[in-house]
Amino acid sequence: MYEDYNLRLTEDIDLSEESGLYVPYLLGEFDGRGHTISNLSINKSFVSHAGMFSKVRGGRVVNTGLVDAYVSGDDMVGGLVGLNDFGIVENSYATGEVRGEKDVGALIGRNSGGIIYNSYATSDVRGDSNVGGLVATNSWRGTLNNSYAIGHVSGESRIGGLVGNNYGTVTDSFWDIESSGMDESDGGTGKTTAEMKDVATYTDTDMEGLEKPWDFLGDPNDDEGDEDIWDIDEDINDGYPFFVWDHYHTLNVTIEGEGAVEIDPDEDDYRTGAEVELIANPDEGWEFVEWTGDESGTASTITVTMNEDKEITAVFKEEEIDPEPEPEEEVPGFTSTLLLLAVVIAVAVYWKKR
Repeated sequence: MYEDYNLRLTEDIDLSEESGLYVPYLLGEFDGRGHTISNLSINKSFVSHAGMFSKVRGGRVVNTGLVDAYVSGDDMVGGLVGLNDFGIVENSYATGEVRGEKDVGALIGRNSGGIIYNSYATSDVRGDSNVGGLVATNSWRGTLNNSYAIGHVSGESRIGGLVGNNYGTVTDSFWDIESSGMDESDGGTGKTTAEMKDVATYTDTDMEGLEKPWDFLGDPNDDEGDEDIWDIDEDINDGYPFFVWDHYHTLNVTIEGEGAVEIDPDEDDYRTGAEVELIANPDEGWEFVEWTGDESGTASTITVTMNEDKEITAVFKEEEIDPEPEPEEEVPGFTSTLLLLAVVIAVAVYWKKR
């Protein structure tokens, strides 16, 4: 299958019940949109180009998390991509285990003229030759920057905590010399675990190995850019840098009709699991009807749990005004008849008493 479509994930995918599922070729774009693919299992011990994407040829993988994957192959084996051939891998990560013989990387097996940017891997990786904590072989014209690796690396020859074999360019990238068990890499800068969990490592250009600051949320240490790609917190991702899209979500509230919505707390982004209260307040002459979209209900106040990006609409409608009752129509001669009847009864009573 040669896939040149632009694909997007709309939700997290769990592949626990699927075995050997992968994309042989990617020529277009795969945008995970902040979703994860978990429990991928690929066991192709005698097959080259093993990974979630066997080969990315001029395509692009972005905003994708591969969680608890097991990938085994022969050569050019990577958790996310086996061979990145002039493609782009950006804002993506992989965790789990990767096994192979040659060109075995936790994220990418071989990067041939491709670009790897703002990515990381925590997977344990094992092979014979050309074994890397992030990329096994970064071939000629291959580019790697703003990335890191912390998984354990083992092999026989040309092994590295970040890159096993490098002929390209590696900048502003790091590996954990303690968790990886490696004090060498063919590219990148080795750091202690404490340094890997220190935001200054990635934002302070006085630190060894950093030429240009990474883009962190809140601009600590005067980093550059306004995309807010990274964040760091001792309670998230074991204290290592993580992607904002992986732990923050946006809330978009729209209004149908006339009214307003109070949002408490009202923030640009919310941490995963944060609770937000929405209160619908109709304008004069209008009434609240319901919430629609990613949340539904008819109560004017609801609490939303931010476990993903959410779009919610408050629906208002005009109040219905009851029309004034129409006056009863008199039947001609009816009033006169009643009056005459009353007079007759009164006269009858009078004569009876006499």
